[in-house]
Formats: sequence, structure tokens, C-alpha cells
Amino acid sequence: MKRYQNVSLVDLPLSPYDIIIVRKTADDSEDIIRAQVKTAKQSVPFTGGGRGGVDREYKSDVKTYTQSTATSDVVIGVHPAGDNAFELYFVPTILIEELNQQSISINALC
Repeated sequence: MKRYQNVSLVDLPLSPYDIIIVRKTADDSEDIIRAQVKTAKQSVPFTGGGRGGVDREYKSDVKTYTQSTATSDVVIGVHPAGDNAFELYFVPTILIEELNQQSISINALC
């Protein structure tokens, strides 16, 4: 990350997004994009709020939700494509709201 000037690693455990992308606009102001990153094997999931990872534990009071413009700006699906290779699928949350579904097949995005 050191080769990029304005990059920082911050833990965001209580937010519905994983990455904050800051972009300078033509008038020198900043535009902020909130991105949620999801593993995409067969499809890109749009849900959040559940536990994941090796230490996950079932809790009945966990509330899952579908990503929307209120929670993030884009969902980035990361699809393994071979040895140390990945395909990225960018799905804007404004489209997710229009689709009104919890995931989309990778084949539908190609």
C-alpha cells in the first residue's frame, strides 16, 4: 500500500462497508465512495449483517439486510480466477435497489 499516496488501513467493524474510496473532483473537493467487498463464487451476494469467516457463530438475533444506497455505494464481488488471480465485479447499490434481490449470478454480469 505504500506505493499509493493517500491509502490507509482502518478497521471498520461496525459499518456496513469495508472500503472508503476518496476521489478528488475537478473543483478540488472530495467525493467519497463506500464499498462493501463480498466473496463471489457463483454469484455476488448483496446481503450483510450476518457473521462470516472461520470464527463465525450462529446467533438468532443477528439482523441481515440487503445492501442499499443507505448502507454503501457499491458492492465489489471478488471471484477467484486461478492462482493468485481474481476477477472483480462492481455492482452499484442503486442497481441493487432496482433489482430487488439478494444476489446476482456472475453469468448475468458478464
